[in-house]
Amino acid sequence: MSNAIYRIVSEKREDLRALELFVDIALNGIDKATKAVHGIKLIQKINEALGDPPPFTNEEALAKAKARAADVAQFAESEKSRGFPYLFGIASIRLWSLLEALVDDLAVEALKDPAGCKDQVLLSRLKGPLLEFRNASSDDQAEFLAETLKQAVEAALKQGIGKFESILEPIGLGGGIADSARKCLFELSHVRNAIVHKGGKADRKLIEACPWLLLTRGDQVCLNGKDFHRYTMAAYWYLLEIKLRYQFRGELRPDAMTQLQADLVTQILKLEADASKEGRDVPQA
Repeated sequence: MSNAIYRIVSEKREDLRALELFVDIALNGIDKATKAVHGIKLIQKINEALGDPPPFTNEEALAKAKARAADVAQFAESEKSRGFPYLFGIASIRLWSLLEALVDDLAVEALKDPAGCKDQVLLSRLKGPLLEFRNASSDDQAEFLAETLKQAVEAALKQGIGKFESILEPIGLGGGIADSARKCLFELSHVRNAIVHKGGKADRKLIEACPWLLLTRGDQVCLNGKDFHRYTMAAYWYLLEIKLRYQFRGELRPDAMTQLQADLVTQILKLEADASKEGRDVPQA
């Protein structure tokens, strides 16, 4: 199973890297979008200077293009002035889904060979339709066991990465979590829920779970680049932690790996301190 575990972690690391690249591309695109109206005027002048046909067939088409460009520029300017909350909200949703997929994939892979899992007592108590399970393929059986395991440990009722750890522990991939990484991913999970289920507005659950965000009911959740960077640092810490748990399984970890995790924690704490010093822009809905 070792190669499969490393492959899953590597795949999610690449997914996370792709997300970071997408964010960089989107930031550049939004910055250019602030000049959308200027772009239309510029292409008109270029066509005129080169003797090319006008880029728009008539005045009505030109007016529509200018109106659309003005809307684009206005939205882009608003995003830029507020620290790109719409972009970083979407990116944070994707980031949490990557972590969910990581844990799901690890559980499915481990349960392809249930005998190798840590908590045999718990696994022996999993229930489901026997005939359907018997006739399923090995991959489908593993997916069924993973879903049944999630229900048995009541993962959906747990918060933050406690949800993930409740799944990883029975399959032998559980372990300790640095407080800063735990807090950061706990915050990410609650912010994600508010964005997905509450239209991005703070509700009682978010306010009570994350009082350090200084939100009141109805405030719009506005994430910025430092928030997203903090979340990604915590996600990298967790990816590395899971790999190290499996690779060393109770043995002493290399100093270089321990130092790398410590460096990630330092970065998380620095970004958190910066956010506290700067305060948070929380526009009313």
